[in-house]
Amino acid sequence: MEELKNKFMIAEGKHGIEMEVMKEELKLKSKSIHEQTNEKFEDIKLKLQKLKTLQEFKKENAKTAIFVTMKDVTEDITTNTILKFTNAKTNIGDGYHSETGEFTAPAAGLYEFNASFITNGAKWLQLNLLKNGELVARGHAHMSHGSTGTLNAILLLQKGDLVYLRHPRSVGSIYGEEYSMFSGHQL
Repeated sequence: MEELKNKFMIAEGKHGIEMEVMKEELKLKSKSIHEQTNEKFEDIKLKLQKLKTLQEFKKENAKTAIFVTMKDVTEDITTNTILKFTNAKTNIGDGYHSETGEFTAPAAGLYEFNASFITNGAKWLQLNLLKNGELVARGHAHMSHGSTGTLNAILLLQKGDLVYLRHPRSVGSIYGEEYSMFSGHQL
């Protein structure tokens, strides 16, 4: 019995040592996994910081561009009506405001603006491009249905300057349905 007891103690000691070795190996593997996880986390953190920096750079250096059209089929307009193009197809920089019909320059720079429009019915259609209330250019369409008019201008704008189209005559009618449009972009 004593011999069996000794064998048991030896076996228990042997297994105890094996258990201790296994515990140490497990600790090393756990530490290695933890270090790898930390390295991956730091790598992801660095990549996110680079992405954020790139997005900020793009935002700061993005060029403004708008392209808006008139959705309504016909709009009868009166003296000094500011045209409101309600369908913003492109509005990079959020400079165009369809509620007011005004473009607000989000940054100082050189901009190009274009307008193309069609009359609807037997009414004259004249559109003036204004910058901060001052006349810049005029476009005109004859008083017959389907006559077209255009205007173009290149303007040096300061941040906050307003650009819009206004009808100066007492009556007029513009054909919408995506035929009449206003666009602009920063050069």
